[in-house]
Amino acid sequence: MMPLNGVVTRLRAQYIPKHLRLDPKCDKQPHTGLVITSFFAMLVRVRRIEGLSGFYKGLGEFQFRQTHE
Repeated sequence: MMPLNGVVTRLRAQYIPKHLRLDPKCDKQPHTGLVITSFFAMLVRVRRIEGLSGFYKGLGEFQFRQTHE
């Protein structure tokens, strides 16, 4: 269950504001909107960038919280 919660949290946490102010002299338009749009795409991204250990990031804190409630 923990690996799936981590992926869902990352999917929900990606935040890119719709309106960014850049230097008026700059001609570039910033990317706005979601970078990753599906659960499975985020699952693949975490696996590719962080490996299997990326799915269990935060497991120690989660277990500590569960045992000390």
